[in-house]
Amino acid sequence: ERERGPNAGISLHIAKDALLSYAGCCLINALFLLFWVDRIDWAGTIFNNTMILMGLEILLYSRASREYAQRIAQSEKLILQYRYNALRAQVNPHFLFNSLNTLYSMISSGNRNAENFVIELTKVYRYVLTQQNRETVEFQDEFFFLKSYVAILKTRYNNNFEMLVLGNEAEAASKKLIPYTLQLLIENVSKHNTISSKRPMNVILSIRPESISISNPIFPKTTSFSSGFGLSYLKEIYASFNTAFDTKNDGKTFTAIVHFIDTEKSNRYNLQS
Repeated sequence: ERERGPNAGISLHIAKDALLSYAGCCLINALFLLFWVDRIDWAGTIFNNTMILMGLEILLYSRASREYAQRIAQSEKLILQYRYNALRAQVNPHFLFNSLNTLYSMISSGNRNAENFVIELTKVYRYVLTQQNRETVEFQDEFFFLKSYVAILKTRYNNNFEMLVLGNEAEAASKKLIPYTLQLLIENVSKHNTISSKRPMNVILSIRPESISISNPIFPKTTSFSSGFGLSYLKEIYASFNTAFDTKNDGKTFTAIVHFIDTEKSNRYNLQS
């Protein structure tokens, strides 16, 4: 059922309150005339009643508006969390399917690196299991996870996928991110670009005091369709933490800039996964 706003039925509500208020005012005046006084200033009492009624209605309407705005904000954030969880659930099986295909090819060809591939894949899914219900994670945890994820991509693309890290990892170790942010961004690179020996993919991860960025050259796939779903919801969910998420595209290089989350200043409703 559609959420009813504070204006729903307001005219009828005011009319009822006014009717009861003026009826009560008249009844009180009549009782005063009957038992205590000989004369009533009807104009004065009606005026005072009107002012009191208006004040109360304004207070009640303001309170209803605030409560309605809070309900809408909470609903929007829950919808956003649901869609973000759906995005993560969509990415993980896709990645697993490709990884298992790669592992099968390695085993079939007797590739000695198959064991290392399994170890990195295990690290990736251990992280997935441990971070499922967390709103934020430390950069160091996300970064260790990302290194295993990139190692798998490197194998899948026959060493034509590399990630160069610039900046001091230790200084950003305890900074906060939303889980899977970096993985989704790297997945976005592999999903929308042609990667081969003729067009090797060299991603640059830059670490700064307040943010990190991921940049990659653009080698668009001819059959690739981009809905912008992942980037759109990353931007929205970071916005729900009052944190910036930006992208730049100059036609040659695509860059995603993720600012670290200040959990004390985010003023955000708790989202349940």
